Amino acid sequence: MRRVYCSFVLRILFSQATLAGIIFAVSMVWFARLVHVAMVWRGFTQVPVGQVPEYIVSVITHSDTLTLFSLLLMAVSVGIFLYRLRHVSWQPLATRQLA
Repeated sequence: MRRVYCSFVLRILFSQATLAGIIFAVSMVWFARLVHVAMVWRGFTQVPVGQVPEYIVSVITHSDTLTLFSLLLMAVSVGIFLYRLRHVSWQPLATRQLA
């Protein structure tokens, strides 16, 4: 029975949704260490409302490579999670048609 439990835990740990969640959490912590939220908010509130899109583009284009890499990791992990979520069947097992 222990073998069944171990295989279940390994299946859950190495599923794509779990790995995407772990990657997202790690990249979120990494991004939080690289970019301080108070500094971003202070800079964001000092920009006039009409110049916000240009400010966001300039901040992204002038940021560090590690910051962009962590943002890319977050975007990829969310994409993987949403892709996996699209293929989940939301019907209960009793109502599914077995082929």
